[in-house]
Amino acid sequence: MIYLAIKQLQSRATLSLHESIRNPEVYRNLLTQPTHSLKRFINMAVDNNLIRVVEKDYLLLPKIAHIYSVDEMRMQNLIAVYANEVAVIDEVNQAINDSFEQVLNIDNRQLARMRFHDEIVLLKWDKEHAPQPDNRNHSETDEYQVTKKIDETATEDPAPFLLEPGHSGCKYGVLLIHGLLASPAEVRPFAEYLVTLGYTVLGIRLKGHGTTPLELATVDKQNWYESALTGFEILSELVEYIHLVGFSTGGALALILASEQRKNVESVVAICVPVKFKNPNMMLISLLHGVNRFTQWIATKDVVKAFVLNDTEHPHINYRHVPVNALYELRQLIDELELKIQSIHCPVALLQAQNDPVVDPSSALKLYEELSTEDATLMMVPASKHGILYQNTEHIWERISGYLSIAKKQ
Repeated sequence: MIYLAIKQLQSRATLSLHESIRNPEVYRNLLTQPTHSLKRFINMAVDNNLIRVVEKDYLLLPKIAHIYSVDEMRMQNLIAVYANEVAVIDEVNQAINDSFEQVLNIDNRQLARMRFHDEIVLLKWDKEHAPQPDNRNHSETDEYQVTKKIDETATEDPAPFLLEPGHSGCKYGVLLIHGLLASPAEVRPFAEYLVTLGYTVLGIRLKGHGTTPLELATVDKQNWYESALTGFEILSELVEYIHLVGFSTGGALALILASEQRKNVESVVAICVPVKFKNPNMMLISLLHGVNRFTQWIATKDVVKAFVLNDTEHPHINYRHVPVNALYELRQLIDELELKIQSIHCPVALLQAQNDPVVDPSSALKLYEELSTEDATLMMVPASKHGILYQNTEHIWERISGYLSIAKKQ
């Protein structure tokens, strides 16, 4: 009911909302468990003898209805203080009343669409609060600070998307997971193709993407996994069966999701997964990351190298500055994948550009040999670009859709 009230309040354009109502990372877990903010509120009410918690029940105590003077109330009954502050705001009262009625009739599909809306709201929040470069306070070795945002050319809409076919009763969905430095814009053209084939398609945004490289430098592989898992949970309420399709880093995340052996996963398609890199300097990332951590630990002002330049094939979609921390987290993600890959039992297709300038093509062969599933397919694509999914190189959209069609019949 609290979650529904928050979603109601977000639709009231005339209100100025507290950050706890504008940031989904604060409130969205209310659907499954009390959040930190709610626990703090409940504990305050218990400490003030306003309520008593008995197992899963909240018992209202007489003190909560006692009438105090204004000065006394602030000391004795903060719940009444909060209630008085919002009592004069008609939109708040209406949102609460609506949520009481809505909670009796809401179904999981409606909640899933609200959770998807949270992903849109989260992108707006992250954009507004992402770290920004400041030339007045930069490290001489920090390329991103020196060049500021002037070299960041990503202009495509980074918003997550949910595309549904015109007919009702769609049983099959595709979760699309983009690569490192990109955004859902990287997989949007393929999604628009898939929806014409009758699939419900969700393109999720990985945390740290679609904002600034400085924000990406603050997240880790667990944040990326949680983003992918959120997309999976949303789509699971809208369709019966899900195909996981990921490009590059997104491919690794798709394989890790599949390793959890969820019954509604039909297949996985992983494209150009970066197990090995063409650039030999990538072998030094863990060392460089360690040196950076050491310099921070001893409280020196500068790190050795916080960002490296990315000569991207699609500058309108990808960051041009790569945080060293993000590359380190990618390396950790691949290590995790190699530990879990033998737990995958659903059909898996691996696609790899034969002359990929970023990922060593032997990556796909290594993963293929490590798979224990009886239904594994390796497709080598005659291409000299990394971004083969976005460009539909050698008609791989048709290859993938053909594979999905076969997989869902098994």
